[in-house]
Amino acid sequence: FSSLQRYNLSRYISVTADVSDPFFIGDVKGSGLEIPAYVSGHQVVEHTGYTLSYNEQYEVADWVAYEFTNEELNLSVASRKDNFRADPAITTGSAVLADYKGSGYSRGHLAPAADFNWSEEAMSDTFFLSNMTPQLQNNFNAGIWLKAEDYVREVCAQNDVVYVVTGP
Repeated sequence: FSSLQRYNLSRYISVTADVSDPFFIGDVKGSGLEIPAYVSGHQVVEHTGYTLSYNEQYEVADWVAYEFTNEELNLSVASRKDNFRADPAITTGSAVLADYKGSGYSRGHLAPAADFNWSEEAMSDTFFLSNMTPQLQNNFNAGIWLKAEDYVREVCAQNDVVYVVTGP
C-alpha cells in the first residue's frame, strides 16, 4: 500500500450540512445531499445493501454508499463471520488478502458489517476486500472510525432512514 495517497472527497460528493457537527448525518430531504459522483474509468459495483466505486490504481473504493433504515438497525438475522475475500465483481481484480499481510494495516470496512446484520447475504458482502480500506488498527479502525460508525447507528435509531457515504 505504499502508493496510497489521501483523497479529497469533495470531488466525489457534495453535501450541504451543519459543519459544526463533525459527524453530521441528517435527513436528506431538502438538504442538498447528492449521490456520489461517478469517476470516469472507475467501476461501480452494487452489492447487497450498498454500492461502491472502485479505484483500480489504489485497489480501494473511491466511495461506498448505502441507505440505512431504522428497521434494518433493529433486525439481527446475521452474525459476523469475518470471511474477508477478493471481490469477484471487480473486473480488474480487487485487492487480495496478501495485500494486507505484514503491511501494518487492518482491513477497515467502509460499509461496516454491523450495519448489515439484517441479512446473511448483506453481512457477507461487506467482507469483500473492495469494501475495505487500509486503516491503522488502534488509532483509527478501533478508534475514531469506530466512533463514527457508532454515531451513524445512534442517528439511525432516532430516524426512519439515514444515507451514508464513506471513503478513504
